[in-house]
Amino acid sequence: MRFIVVALCLVGLAHCSGHVHIAGQLISPHKLAQITPGKTDREQVRKILGSPSHRPLFDNASWYYVYRKTDTVAFFEPDVVDQKVIALAFDKDNKVDNIYLYSQEMAYDVTATLRETPATGRKLSFWEQLLSSRATLPSTTPGAP
Repeated sequence: MRFIVVALCLVGLAHCSGHVHIAGQLISPHKLAQITPGKTDREQVRKILGSPSHRPLFDNASWYYVYRKTDTVAFFEPDVVDQKVIALAFDKDNKVDNIYLYSQEMAYDVTATLRETPATGRKLSFWEQLLSSRATLPSTTPGAP
């Protein structure tokens, strides 16, 4: 009986051990050194570094390569162990304009807010919406076809 209790405790403790999760790709300094601002174009960057982790939707002038390593213990929030972001800015000729390196020390938390944006008008109840849509008929003007 004592053996079963000890075994269950050990199994329980094993599940509390940390779990390391790696997301993204860690770009080696050797590969990054192959990119020369003013000379290397997008296609060459793609061949050297691969596809970017993130491309802004409305801004085609930059690519981001993101690497993040987290450690999770049991049910707690993951702790960021390491994080690196490489941002490449391109000029109008699709050549690398500048290379920016961001580390975990430069990151900061952004707190989301739960406030609502005020809207003009008044809020209608379910019944008011239902009845107002039935009572509203398309207006006809005299002489309209």
